Amino acid sequence: MAARLVHAEYVDNFVMLGYDQAVLRESLRRVKEELERMGLPVHEVQEGTTAADVLGWSIDGVHHKVLAKPSRRWRLRLAIDHVLKVGACTGYELECLLGHYASLALLNRPALAVMGAAYTFAVRFFHTRQPLWESVAREHRWIRGLLPLLESSTRRGWSDRAYCFDTSWWGLGVAERE
Repeated sequence: MAARLVHAEYVDNFVMLGYDQAVLRESLRRVKEELERMGLPVHEVQEGTTAADVLGWSIDGVHHKVLAKPSRRWRLRLAIDHVLKVGACTGYELECLLGHYASLALLNRPALAVMGAAYTFAVRFFHTRQPLWESVAREHRWIRGLLPLLESSTRRGWSDRAYCFDTSWWGLGVAERE
């Protein structure tokens, strides 16, 4: 197997994953050196683990899974339960919930398909507290049910193609790059 590694960055933290320990150590050394050269502080360094919680994610190298930390999923579930119990919110508040869910749903992209009416509600009532539409409440019950299923396998194959897509009220677009 070629010495492949993947990485993710977020503001003041990063993670590298791979199978070749020597490649990982050398890459980590170079990144740390460059960050320090630029005057950026480097957090504690954790290397050589098969499981770690980093950047809000639990990465399990033994079972080849990536999922949101349980505390992160529970906070979102409790927030959804609260909004459903109260039965009303502003579009801004709903947009915050949708943003947290969308972040988690990227691990299992078909889970993004359950949000539709919620986006309409969020735009229409951004600054105004309104009773939830039944369709919005239903979508949030679906979201709550999907939370435990949002994980990704690190064994999935890689594609030579990258796709980017988005939709709006007046159309949709897809871009492809090899």
